[in-house]
Amino acid sequence: EIFIDGLHILTTTHNHLCDCKAKIPIWCEKKRVSAAATYGVQEMTLVNDEESRRRLWYASFLKPLRDHFRTQGHTEQAKAGARQGKKASRSVIMKLMVDELKRPLRESESVEAIMKASDDFTNLLNAGC
Repeated sequence: EIFIDGLHILTTTHNHLCDCKAKIPIWCEKKRVSAAATYGVQEMTLVNDEESRRRLWYASFLKPLRDHFRTQGHTEQAKAGARQGKKASRSVIMKLMVDELKRPLRESESVEAIMKASDDFTNLLNAGC
């Protein structure tokens, strides 16, 4: 059920970005990227940035799993004992991405940062700001 929720979010987002012809999102507009380049900033559209898109896909797919562990009362990070190493305090998402999916640590940290930003943004909207 958790993965079905993640797949639904992922599919909805992907379909919106692919089918949105009336108002293209800002991060997909080439003219916005061109304007940024005139100020010395090298940017590319999200459509052409495979690395960012992959991180967003992972974040949207795995976020329901992260939320599930939070609602079940499990702490996201296991308690590390005195003799345990760094891996003992990894979050569920870090364990899954690094240990099981064999993704780089830096990419896994980026995915967690996206999820945290998503939570912060949702909390901001729920607060009525």
